[in-house]
Amino acid sequence: MADNIQLNSTDLDSLIRRNLPFAIYRLPGQTHPTMIVGEVTQYEDLAELDHKSGFVIAPFHISKQHPVICITPHGVPVKLEITASESLSPREPQHNAPTTAYCKCFGEFKTALCEGDFSKLVLSRRMERAKGGEFSLTEVYARACRQYPNSYVFVYYTPSTGVWLGCTPEILLSGRGQEWYTVALAGTQPLTGDTLPTEWSEKNHEEQGYVSSYIRDLLHKEGYTSTEKGPYTVRAGALAHLKTEFHFRMTDNRHLGKLLRQLHPTPAVCGLPKAEAQQFILDHEGYDRAYYSGFVGMLSADDSTHLYVNLRCMNIDEEQLHLYAGGGLVTSSEMEDEWRETENKMQTLLNII
Repeated sequence: MADNIQLNSTDLDSLIRRNLPFAIYRLPGQTHPTMIVGEVTQYEDLAELDHKSGFVIAPFHISKQHPVICITPHGVPVKLEITASESLSPREPQHNAPTTAYCKCFGEFKTALCEGDFSKLVLSRRMERAKGGEFSLTEVYARACRQYPNSYVFVYYTPSTGVWLGCTPEILLSGRGQEWYTVALAGTQPLTGDTLPTEWSEKNHEEQGYVSSYIRDLLHKEGYTSTEKGPYTVRAGALAHLKTEFHFRMTDNRHLGKLLRQLHPTPAVCGLPKAEAQQFILDHEGYDRAYYSGFVGMLSADDSTHLYVNLRCMNIDEEQLHLYAGGGLVTSSEMEDEWRETENKMQTLLNII
């Protein structure tokens, strides 16, 4: 890696004005983010990522409008020094009343679950906030790095995707050589102070169990023998989740794209059965998720791969911030509880803007 360099508040704006694709990412526990600037290649199938290296940006549903993007770096990635000039105190989570659109969608999703068409569905929503004249992309990213040390914190720009920023707790696939790792992360409840909860509702265990079973069965079907740890409680910002780790050996990692096509989208962001759930979401959710609930991160068949599900994120345009959040539904889900969960998740980003 090159020496650390200081990034000022105008550098990212300059890259965007010049239409130069870039990505900045910081792994959980790291001190300094890494930045790449490079060229964009688009793909129509995750299997095309076999043998590829670069920063990958995958949508929830691949289409001509939202292809898979890979930024291939020019030169060596650099470590950044980024400091926030001010600290924002965490805000109390807002609890607005559910919107009419959310109520309608929840009813449709719950009916499909109760009729037995699905065992799980993930319902998400989008919220708009005015960007404001004082908004600084560098400043907001710096706050996210400082406030969420145990999350994967990223910002990227390409001319076709626009600007996205997020701080996600969920690994999709991570590893190097023969040692690989994925997780099932599902079930959510707010923290009380800094104390992790010790009890979880049957609904949360059921939701997490579906994700774990899917990953377990998938790895077995693909011929991988995995070891498990969990479920156990982890912290993500002001929220707690249930997490199960899956460690497995991959003797030939030249076909990561094919494995990613099987993993994505996991039941944590989609539902079961997977293909039918994804189509139901596209038909009934009422908006375009685009790159929310897709995945992002560095991919390499020769070096380390760290790919994370694109959660706790926002799309940033000239005038507005588009914030995203969702929650897993099962037959026992209640609308007020699920709405409140999305409010709490959006607070992750509201705390830094």
